[in-house]
Amino acid sequence: MIRVIDGTKGLEAAFPGGRFSLPGWERYIDDAAPGVRALCEADLREMLAEGLSWEEAFLPVLNGAWENKACRARAAASLRTVTEDAGPEEQYQVASEYTGEVKITFLGDCTLGGENPPRYPQLDCATRIAENGPDYPFRELIRLTGEDDLTVANLEG
Repeated sequence: MIRVIDGTKGLEAAFPGGRFSLPGWERYIDDAAPGVRALCEADLREMLAEGLSWEEAFLPVLNGAWENKACRARAAASLRTVTEDAGPEEQYQVASEYTGEVKITFLGDCTLGGENPPRYPQLDCATRIAENGPDYPFRELIRLTGEDDLTVANLEG
């Protein structure tokens, strides 16, 4: 069984009236990717503990990304090309003699790059990796991918 999560479906619930809403996001993420909210919230608490401001560092980015309709449409179209438009033969091949199950997770948009110099040094990926080790960006994902037969990640940046 292959389960593809289209993260664009229902995302508007996180932006009622065109502005980010934490309760709306919680409903959206619980529906779109059950179990992921706790990981996101732990990351957010860690970044806030580093001294980042929700109002200055996060809300402008979230609201700006939502307001850029062209960018949002391109991202949604890119995801739908894989999840909806591709025929079954393009999405996977079935080994006719295999009768078991294979667990595969696809991770999208894992951005490891950053600005030089970084606008928010506390969030700079290279700095965080140097401080915390090479597995840092993916360390917590083991809870979601640890039992996979195959994990595929789209590395960006």
